[in-house]
Amino acid sequence: MAGGDEGIYYEEEKIRTLFQQAGQANVLSDFFLDQEDGVYCAPLRPESGSADRGVVIAPLEPAPGNVKIRRCRQVTMRFFLGMSVYEAKTAFSKAVAVENGQVIELTLPKVMRAQPRRVQHRRMIPPSLTIPVRVQKRGAASLEGQLVDISPGGMSFTCTMVKEPVEPGDRVAVEVFPRGVVGGTFSSLVTVCYVSQARDAGDLQTVMGRFGVQFGSMSITQSMQMDRLIKWLKEKG
Repeated sequence: MAGGDEGIYYEEEKIRTLFQQAGQANVLSDFFLDQEDGVYCAPLRPESGSADRGVVIAPLEPAPGNVKIRRCRQVTMRFFLGMSVYEAKTAFSKAVAVENGQVIELTLPKVMRAQPRRVQHRRMIPPSLTIPVRVQKRGAASLEGQLVDISPGGMSFTCTMVKEPVEPGDRVAVEVFPRGVVGGTFSSLVTVCYVSQARDAGDLQTVMGRFGVQFGSMSITQSMQMDRLIKWLKEKG
């Protein structure tokens, strides 16, 4: 292990342990392909870092990057584990057939860099701003609402209650549409933590819901979008 201004560098034995920990946690990693546009995401498999395996990923669908990973000479991967961001360069090794699909094995990196993960506090949405939110529960109609607050760990929003309610424990997809933020729409899979209800002061026939959600594993790209949004909210004050 070596230290420096640009982070801490780990070598093979420690790298193998880190991949085992990340694989057991099904960490979501970003993959940047040399001379290719776009970023592709995939969760690390539990067998990653074992004595006879390199980095094993389960490709997400649909994902054209899965094919490109096989053809690319070098792939840069970045992922979160605990309070650090890890980055390493790897390459395609082989595709392996498994039950219900196929996984991709990448070579075990020789060097890995670790940097502290930035921590930011929850930001309330100023009264002068309206940031639309769309929530989609599988098999139900989407909900349209407004963002109340947001942090790297979760967010809350309000919207009109519907016949097919969203309940604590549900896994839903959310999209946030901040107008004027570079990077555009932010989207993520989340877990609903709480739901509260109240009558709309302007229309007593309308029941409004406030929902609190927690983010799951986030890719580096999603985290960068989150950072831009929180920074923008801070500037709007």
